[in-house]
Amino acid sequence: MKNNKHNVFLEFELPGFKRDEIDIKIEDEKITIEAKADHEKEVLERNFESHEEISQDFFYTATLPPVKKHEAEIEFYGGNLEITIPKK
Repeated sequence: MKNNKHNVFLEFELPGFKRDEIDIKIEDEKITIEAKADHEKEVLERNFESHEEISQDFFYTATLPPVKKHEAEIEFYGGNLEITIPKK
């Protein structure tokens, strides 16, 4: 987490997650980010079959300075999550 006079910035690398698998909550000067993904992968090759179940979890929580939570900007692209929250 970084911050300056006007904003708080958070950046995370979350490869393998889709945006709808990430839950972001900002309340009472606290941010909580949770992500859960379950994927199945099946490989069929000559005389070989493989089935994998992959589960990923991510959890982050931190105390924030007083912020304007309703003005938070959230961007998620290519597995990168960027959050900018203006300070009060």
